[in-house]
Amino acid sequence: MGALCASCPLKSQVVVPPEGREDARIVVVGESPGREEVIRRRPFIGASGRLLEDMLETVNVRREQMWITNTILCRPFAPGVPGLKQHEMGAMLAWVRVHNRALVKANEPTILSPIEACRPRLLRELAHLERRAQTVGLPNGLVVLSLGNYATHALTGKIGVGKLRGSPVPCRITDDSITAQWDPRPRGE
Repeated sequence: MGALCASCPLKSQVVVPPEGREDARIVVVGESPGREEVIRRRPFIGASGRLLEDMLETVNVRREQMWITNTILCRPFAPGVPGLKQHEMGAMLAWVRVHNRALVKANEPTILSPIEACRPRLLRELAHLERRAQTVGLPNGLVVLSLGNYATHALTGKIGVGKLRGSPVPCRITDDSITAQWDPRPRGE
């Protein structure tokens, strides 16, 4: 799979694998599975999946035509983070930061965030799909839709999906990196 699951704090959680066509022209990358996705072990089948399917229907694209994956394949879980829900990515990342500060003070090795642990898998997955797209005659490769801040950050290294919303970001995808050619100027300039 390529993920560093043994080093991930979510290693005991249920994995929700990606699904779709390997010859897809469009890849959807979400943040992480939700409760419904974990129960049924399928990505984007809860409320977000219904919303995605409704939006795709308006442009005559069906779920069956795409590849659907998440930035991390397990549902985030962070026990005891005050003020945050335990099943949110932000809470999970805050939990990792707090634990890593304590580990650094104790001169112990730090732990990976779930995004860092799953990133090699995501890169290999996208690179494989990119090669397939070019093999079947798509010279410009895939169209990758990142849904949300964490997915956008994992793909482009940029924080703040609002700055990129609605703007294509050309990327070069390889097995070990994604190079985004992002133009930081606001649209219309």
